[in-house]
Amino acid sequence: MIIFSRSSTPDVVPEWMRHRIWNHGTEKQARETLRRHIQVILAMIHEYVDRNFERRIGFELEGILKTRNLHPVTETKRDLIILGDPALKDELGATQIEATKPPVVIGNGQGISPLVENITSLFQTMKQAARASDLVLLTVGIDPLILAREVKYSAKKPWYKAGQAYFNKYQVFPILPPPSLRIPRFLDGMDNPAVAGTASGLQFTFDTPNPKSAIEHLNLLVELAPEILAMSGFGSMLFQKFLGASALRIRIWKRSHNTLSAYQLARGMTGNIGMPPDYYHSFEEYLYRLLQYPIILKDRASIEQAFYTAIGHQWRTERLKFFIQNQKVCIESRVSPMQPTLEENIAVVAFAYGLLLFRAHKHGYELLPFRHVKTNFAQAEILGTRAQTYFRDGKNRIKRMPFRKLLPIRITQAQRGLEWIGINTTDAQEVLAPLKNREKVGNPGEQLVIGVRHHERKGAHGRDAIIETLHNLGALHNH
Repeated sequence: MIIFSRSSTPDVVPEWMRHRIWNHGTEKQARETLRRHIQVILAMIHEYVDRNFERRIGFELEGILKTRNLHPVTETKRDLIILGDPALKDELGATQIEATKPPVVIGNGQGISPLVENITSLFQTMKQAARASDLVLLTVGIDPLILAREVKYSAKKPWYKAGQAYFNKYQVFPILPPPSLRIPRFLDGMDNPAVAGTASGLQFTFDTPNPKSAIEHLNLLVELAPEILAMSGFGSMLFQKFLGASALRIRIWKRSHNTLSAYQLARGMTGNIGMPPDYYHSFEEYLYRLLQYPIILKDRASIEQAFYTAIGHQWRTERLKFFIQNQKVCIESRVSPMQPTLEENIAVVAFAYGLLLFRAHKHGYELLPFRHVKTNFAQAEILGTRAQTYFRDGKNRIKRMPFRKLLPIRITQAQRGLEWIGINTTDAQEVLAPLKNREKVGNPGEQLVIGVRHHERKGAHGRDAIIETLHNLGALHNH
């Protein structure tokens, strides 16, 4: 891993990457603007210190709108719904909505209630908006009911289309992902980049006191991401067919929105989606890595705001978010898919944040070898809770065991992490309780497969079996 410094990094793109993509017209102008923005931030880095630090956490919940008979709504209908509530936004898919609110402070006298109340409010906002229009809200990682011909982009999301247009324009030869990226079961229609709009995430962002802490906690979250995914995976079906894996939301994004050419991928460059190529060794390195990827929007506003444009197009499982006016750096966790029920979504956020706190407190910032993290992630995507997982035991030794055996340990550790910031034991146990049965029944993606097969054996077929299972999981609201 190369560690970049301001003095030694006029351009972090190696010589073999420098072809027509990087040094023409608006792309060159955008990259020069981005470099200037990075240098300004680094010159002011000593000011990015929160001396009145509070544990503030915010959330983004995504859902899919369906008609009463569980077919996709029109984009026009979706847009009319979000106009009525400032907490709602459109998303990549033409039938998707996103709910967000300002972050809240948890722990240190505030307890867990603000987290529970905030997520509950967002979840209820989506449900009520759907109910008011006589629609159904579907909360899944990947929509298993939609058909290939029904997949559509949101018309007002140009950056997604721009990414695909850029990708198509600069392919040196038709790209096939390397074997490690191949989806276990490729379905007709999955080459449509809009398929990424069938996937819904549960994202949360938390404050950090300074850039050094941000990088340390970001790396810990990278290490823990495979375990969070194994526990929460919910992406095992698409186009009413099995994909042969537990959670393929991120792999679908990799297929549809990679912005690197085959020329670059063939020479080992890692795309800007999913897991990073390695841990981040410094805050400075994180910023300079942005220069390795094209600025895919070429309008004047996007070039003038090249830093925010570049940050927004880092579709990593975890990434930093910058609030320059407030001189604040936050961390966003993006690995978890949306869960079926309100209680499960609350539990997943509490699990991820509590486990991160425990991991930092117990083992400090000593990280698993990154090769183990990559193995863990690949296993989590395909096998879910059946994954064989590398981890550090109580004596800081690296061991490996089935994740289903590790999960009860991790839930207890997440509880301790929450307790360390002042959340009482009863509240911590209560919010984590919905995850305890996953040791036996698996994550929602695994439960979906088992449920559909069960209903098929009882005589239901295809779409009907999926609907019955989604009902049982609690993923269909207002239906």
